[in-house]
Amino acid sequence: MKRFDKLFEVRLKHLYYHDEVAKDVTVVPTAETSRLMQDNRLLFRAANNGFFVAGETAAADAGTSPDLLELKRELPPDVCFRFHLITRNRIFSNITRLPVPDSEADIIRFDNRQDSTDGDALLLHPGSHAGDDATPVARLKDGLWRYNRPATNASGSARVLDYRGREILKQTVEAQNGELEFGFDLTPFPAGFYTLWEDQNAVETRYHTNEWLPGRLNGVIEIKTGDHAAPSHRLLDEDDHLNQPVYEIHFDQQATYWRYHIYNRSDVKLGTPVIEAGSFTFQQQSGGGATDPLVFESQQAIPLKEHGISGISLRRQTGNATHLVLDDLPNPDISFSEPDPADPQKHYSDIFIYL
Repeated sequence: MKRFDKLFEVRLKHLYYHDEVAKDVTVVPTAETSRLMQDNRLLFRAANNGFFVAGETAAADAGTSPDLLELKRELPPDVCFRFHLITRNRIFSNITRLPVPDSEADIIRFDNRQDSTDGDALLLHPGSHAGDDATPVARLKDGLWRYNRPATNASGSARVLDYRGREILKQTVEAQNGELEFGFDLTPFPAGFYTLWEDQNAVETRYHTNEWLPGRLNGVIEIKTGDHAAPSHRLLDEDDHLNQPVYEIHFDQQATYWRYHIYNRSDVKLGTPVIEAGSFTFQQQSGGGATDPLVFESQQAIPLKEHGISGISLRRQTGNATHLVLDDLPNPDISFSEPDPADPQKHYSDIFIYL
């Protein structure tokens, strides 16, 4: 009977959800990785909290070490398993704290190159969450890579290397109007990260794929073998026995500044109105006239949660006492949030209440 065991597993966690299982995301292998797994009798399986790759195995030494496993078919050297992390709707970006992208095409790179952990968890990103210390990588449009710079000589050369450091394209151009203009066509090449070099200097890295995707590409997961992986994150030990690592990607929930807009159409006696919200404080910003709403803004960013925060109340303050006006004020609609024009990292959530 054939025996299949996990080669590695990737779990996706999200603090917004009460069970911390990341939803609204799909992971699919790239075409090259699908061929790699097929050629090596490996299986990709989606799970409720991520995915895993399994292979046909045998005991390394059935007599003395039955728990040590090895693949029946040895992996080729310098293998990279690559997967697209796709979001199925726009809600994911509203509830997730990620680096602010320069464009809709920017993605996050997750891999096992760095020795990053959170307790016993093997992380595929620096920092404790995917938004910490991560730099978005630009995705090429239509596989065309255009690079211009001021000319310092009559001509110049540039080259493109794949993730293994192999040169795949090289170009020498003459200066035109004081500029060097390079253009590389990556459409014949498989999905992956490519780096543009001039002389001995890496200029920039881009991600390229021409594959059809069933949603927005938010990230790329790369699981590498051998010395390309951090020692703690390797798939196999020095004797090619399975380590069966369980990797994790931790998504932190978005935190926004809440603004309550309260329209007092019933002329409710509010006296000096206040909002009480436990450890979070709200300050009145404006309003209170016949037509203008009262506007209260939180003084801290409040984390968004699937089940929301209960017990937020509007109260009327009289002297040292407060009297309840409206209990359990609603949490914001996660479908809408607005970045601060002066600080794109700061987001506002607006809630409208009519009395």
